[in-house]
Amino acid sequence: MVASFAEADAIKIAVHQTATITLASLPNTEVRGVVTAVAAVSTVVNNVVTYPVTINLISPPSTLKDGMTAQVSVIVQTASNVLELPSAAITTTGSVSTVQVKVKGVPTTTPVTLGLVGSSFTQITSGVTEGETIVEPTASVSAATTTGATTTRGFGGGGGGFGGGTP
Repeated sequence: MVASFAEADAIKIAVHQTATITLASLPNTEVRGVVTAVAAVSTVVNNVVTYPVTINLISPPSTLKDGMTAQVSVIVQTASNVLELPSAAITTTGSVSTVQVKVKGVPTTTPVTLGLVGSSFTQITSGVTEGETIVEPTASVSAATTTGATTTRGFGGGGGGFGGGTP
């Protein structure tokens, strides 16, 4: 299969890295794959630069058809025996990352040092220790009405959703 990756992600992808593919039509099926090529030349569509990445599928299901919609994740780095937190629990402003740690029941902002950063989880190399209680921030969407007009404040993103790129 050939999947397009944003340039920020494509620079991390290399031949022989493993991939996980999920298909929209088979949501409970994961297909493994291996990167066999990363294009040196980009494709630009609507001012978005992407790079085609060729992935060899390992034991694909017999129901797989050309052109099916797929979500592809390529593993570009791994670490084991590390402390990790949900990425949503970490706030980064400039070069400073912090988490909220409960100290005597009160959330306290604590600086942390990040290791590997993923779309769902992030490695913490210092600042908190195993067993501490971390408070994840919450988000809400609210609406306010003024003289016949309704204003909704919330998250932006493509298609009115939570936006984002390839995991």
